Amino acid sequence: MSRKNLITIYRDIALPGSTLGVLYFKDEFKCWTLEDPTRSVKVPGVTAIPAGGYFGRVTDSPRFGRPMTLIYNRRDFTIQRNGLQFSGVRIHAGNDAGDSSACVLVGKRRDKDKGILYQSRLAEDELTTKVIDAVGMDTEFMISVCEFWREK
Repeated sequence: MSRKNLITIYRDIALPGSTLGVLYFKDEFKCWTLEDPTRSVKVPGVTAIPAGGYFGRVTDSPRFGRPMTLIYNRRDFTIQRNGLQFSGVRIHAGNDAGDSSACVLVGKRRDKDKGILYQSRLAEDELTTKVIDAVGMDTEFMISVCEFWREK
């Protein structure tokens, strides 16, 4: 079965405590994103995953108790890139970097000055439904995380 590149995240604004971006599903704008700051040295729980290509699949999250997109690039469903290692990285609802722990938060609206997302559970639910409708549960697809910085 071929893997489908469904999700592309463009990081567009770097704030002192978070990284804001835009998520496209099948090349169409879907929602806003918020991640921890990017760093060359990982600080556990407060560092975004490095830019690059990843695999994704919707699986049941033991922590959240619902289907969510898992992001990984290794067979053990972890991430290792540029000497940094992460595990359990998901796309899920959340309002600010305190909700992230290296995960990608999504929201329907954002305040780019404060680094806050709004209507995040709605954005998560809509995105998860779109992915399941496109490829099904537990089916691998491609995710790209790109850095496209601009002035705030």
